[in-house]
Amino acid sequence: MAKLRQKVSGCLRTMTGARQFCAIRSYLSTAAKHGLGFLDALVTLAEGRPWMPRNGVIPGDQRGRACAHAR
Repeated sequence: MAKLRQKVSGCLRTMTGARQFCAIRSYLSTAAKHGLGFLDALVTLAEGRPWMPRNGVIPGDQRGRACAHAR
């Protein structure tokens, strides 16, 4: 992910900025895996109602594995 950001803006200037970018990117990636669009996830987050997975299981996972954060 950092390489993606580096290609877009030239670099990540601080470690804090890199952590924030990765946290947002991870949040959006997880939301997308659960069928929520990027804009919808960001709007609910900005409104103070952050989206959270209901049961920690990623839809379509053949093995029924739970997400790492749900363990």
